[in-house]
Amino acid sequence: MKNQTTSKKLTILCECGIMLALASVLSLIKVWESPYGGSVTLLSMLPIMLMSLRRGVRVGLATSFAYSILQIGLDLGKLMGYGMTVGIWIGCIVFDYLIPYTILGLAGLWRNRGVGGKMCGVAMVSVIRYISHVISGCVFFGTYAWEGWNPLPYSLVYNAIYMLPEMALTVIAAYALFRLKAFKKFLD
Repeated sequence: MKNQTTSKKLTILCECGIMLALASVLSLIKVWESPYGGSVTLLSMLPIMLMSLRRGVRVGLATSFAYSILQIGLDLGKLMGYGMTVGIWIGCIVFDYLIPYTILGLAGLWRNRGVGGKMCGVAMVSVIRYISHVISGCVFFGTYAWEGWNPLPYSLVYNAIYMLPEMALTVIAAYALFRLKAFKKFLD
């Protein structure tokens, strides 16, 4: 019995590692990149959401938190180049990395609700990620607002420019995967 438990934990850990690696590689494939951060990637959120949908919220949140740390590491050089104060840098780390990427692990809340529920989970965590980036844009990057724009509309539009295509691609790809019989077995 103990060997089965250890074997299952090891299997889950390996799956997490594979999904983290896949998500990280996909995050480096940028379809389009915004000038002050944010980009449309080749489905980089999807492997993390799939981990949560396959193994549940606890494993999903652990995987997504690890992904947020990896994203900080991958973007550290760019983050250091913006000339931010320590307070703004910490706020950026929290609202542009830790919260929005960790949120992806909540997709598993909808894991037992059929294809429609899973799609709802993918869409909802994408929207929550967008909201976190909007908060960051308002609070920490309002001074970058376009001339004549207030920070809130600026942040809503700026973040929508890359998040809406990213969300649309992710939802479409998730739907296509969820329709495949072989993939249903993977999630179940």
